[in-house]
Amino acid sequence: MLCEQDPAKLHELIKEINDLLEAKESPPERHPAKDVTCYPTCPFPPCEGHMIQSTPEDIEQIRERIRKMSDAELRKYGRAARDLSDSKKNYGKPNPSFKIQLDEARAEWRRRHPRQPPKEGLEQ
Repeated sequence: MLCEQDPAKLHELIKEINDLLEAKESPPERHPAKDVTCYPTCPFPPCEGHMIQSTPEDIEQIRERIRKMSDAELRKYGRAARDLSDSKKNYGKPNPSFKIQLDEARAEWRRRHPRQPPKEGLEQ
């Protein structure tokens, strides 16, 4: 129809459409190696700043940071600290700061969830 009536007009419309498509911002080119984020000291990405620290940190800062965590975050943090402080899962001797953080995470868990003494005998 339009092409049958005026092929020159059709070519102009196609050129306009192509120009509009080219003018539209294309997404920036991505380099796969640069897009990868590495967390060499932590098995999971940082979540709200509660990641395991690989550098020595003041014990009070560790305790304060751990106190602010929810139970779920504390469990995730403790599991990561456990894995990082395990010499069998790492190549060579683990960083001593991981062991300190693991001990503090366990202490905080025990503070929040104290063990109940066993009940005396069973009532029938």
